[in-house]
Amino acid sequence: MIVGGRFEGDDDEWTQFVQHDAYGVALAMIVDACRQYARFARAVGAGADRLLDSFLARSSFDHRIIQPAHDLLAATWRARDGIAPTLPFGSEEERRRERRNAWLAWLEGEVASWIDEPALVRAFIVAVATDDQVESDRAEAVLIALTQERCRLSALRPLAP
Repeated sequence: MIVGGRFEGDDDEWTQFVQHDAYGVALAMIVDACRQYARFARAVGAGADRLLDSFLARSSFDHRIIQPAHDLLAATWRARDGIAPTLPFGSEEERRRERRNAWLAWLEGEVASWIDEPALVRAFIVAVATDDQVESDRAEAVLIALTQERCRLSALRPLAP
C-alpha cells in the first residue's frame, strides 16, 4: 500500500500506516475470497477455464498488479468509516489493533459482497492469473475502473495535482 491521501481531507497518516501494516493480511483476504469465487464458478459449470486454473494454481504473484485497487478500497473505508476522531484511551498498540480490526472487518464485508460483482472478480482473476503483459495491463485497468465505480470515490473531491 502506498501511504498518502487519495481525496481532499484524506490526511490521517496514522490510519494509512495502520492499513499499510495490514496490507499482507488484506491482500490474502481478497485473494482467498476470489479463490472461493473461482472454485464456485467451476462448481456451477464454468468448466475448463485456463485463467481459473492458472489463478487457482498460483502460490504467489506480483502484488503490485492489485495494489491500486487495494489502495482505492482503503481510501474508501477512510472516507466512509475510517476517519473518525478517536480519543487516546488505551495504549498505542490497542488503538492500532482496534483500527486494524475495523479496517479488515469492513474489507471482509466488502469482498464478500463481490459475489454480486462477477466482472470485478473476473478482472481480479485475469490480472493475477495471466502471464501475458498486455492482457494483464488491460485487466489491471478494468480492475481499477470497476473498483472506482464500486467505491464511488469520484463523488469525493480528489487531491489537486
